[in-house]
Amino acid sequence: MDATKQLIIVNGKDKTDSVVSCHYRGSKCDVVYDNSSRIYSYNSGNVRTITLKKVIDPKTVIFKYKGATISNADQLRDFGEFYRVVRSGKKELSCRRTDVQISKNCLADAQSRDLFRYFKETAAAMSLKTENGINILSRQYDKIMAVAESTVLSRYLNLSLPIEQRSLSAPLIFPFGLNQSQKAAVENAFSSQVSIIQGPPGTGKTQTILNIIANAVRNGKSVAVVSNNNSATLNVAEKMEKQGLSFLTAFLGSLQNKRRFLEAQSGSYPDMQSWDLEKEAEEKLNREVSLLSEELNAILSFRNRIAEIEQELLELKPEQFYFEEYYAGKQGAIVDARQLSKLPSGKLLSLWLEYEHNAGQKIGFFKKLLFSFRFSRAALSLFSHIPEDAIPFVQKLYYKNKISELQEEKQSLEVKLRNYRFDEKMKEPGRKSMQLFKAELAHRYQWHQPRKIYIF
Repeated sequence: MDATKQLIIVNGKDKTDSVVSCHYRGSKCDVVYDNSSRIYSYNSGNVRTITLKKVIDPKTVIFKYKGATISNADQLRDFGEFYRVVRSGKKELSCRRTDVQISKNCLADAQSRDLFRYFKETAAAMSLKTENGINILSRQYDKIMAVAESTVLSRYLNLSLPIEQRSLSAPLIFPFGLNQSQKAAVENAFSSQVSIIQGPPGTGKTQTILNIIANAVRNGKSVAVVSNNNSATLNVAEKMEKQGLSFLTAFLGSLQNKRRFLEAQSGSYPDMQSWDLEKEAEEKLNREVSLLSEELNAILSFRNRIAEIEQELLELKPEQFYFEEYYAGKQGAIVDARQLSKLPSGKLLSLWLEYEHNAGQKIGFFKKLLFSFRFSRAALSLFSHIPEDAIPFVQKLYYKNKISELQEEKQSLEVKLRNYRFDEKMKEPGRKSMQLFKAELAHRYQWHQPRKIYIF
């Protein structure tokens, strides 16, 4: 049979290559195979002909069959339930759709491909080499024949691809302490596909990295911390060691570092007996850490809001000053200010916009009624004055009330922060998180058993 156009499926298996002919007769189907002249009779429901749906250019996709990438295909034929992989000099490979994973190849895009080629050429020309002259980065680039659109690399190569956001599956821990920006950075690292943490020396970047490592290890992941100098990665390793966690690290990189690591292996874990907690105690501690995290989120939002208010006041006060300077002596109290001054700034702003929209028009009964309900009866008196008098009057009230509202909100939040004992509370998540992290490590690692020794 011609597998370029259709497949013959017998008893759920692709038999196209071996079928010479098939003939339906009522409830039966007669099949002749190429290795025999015998006619095999099947129930017609067990023999199906599947028509080709489309042909896929293998350069545009990454094709995986049972987890293994097929990289030498000349053509991919999609029959719906099955795929056919066409390869030069080899028998066509038939793949059941359920065993196949297909993703778009970012390098199929010309701009992404050119940018990747630039990275590759830069690595070949500039990257550092090992003691034996091997350019590791360039060699890794040479291995990359395709880049899936789901990867982080694809986001660098094609800026039009959106960065994926993920919801946090579980509350995070902060065993190495935290401040407001560090907490946000760690959460962003686990919720965003791409995360960049930057800042001058002393702002806690290493501390943030350590908290990211702790959460990744807690989730059963391995972490590679890389840098263009040893001191940055050594700083991370040393801080892990200070907490008794050096058994989690392997300071590698240069040949000398690898040898030092291998020679320093003791074949045993540290004594974690003091870290161990009963299941109930560990669950209780986990709940406490989660609640503390939620509390801190609320309190940190207060601090963020205070910062926002201060910024708003910095912008509003000069506006108010220049407004009053410009309109000084140009208008008087033209309406009952006692009524309108009670309106919140948001309503005053709406009143301002509504008046501008309706100024100069005749106001009907129902609109007057609506104005009375939305603002106050005093607001109706604005329409008996010209806009040059009415608008500055409402503006002045708006600035006064808006600034007063912001100042009151700020004072209220500052009281809440003082009552919460913020600085003291910020230490609790770190202490309890470290206790929880070590308890989980004590359960995961068979610390009373010999440890695996790695060899060169």
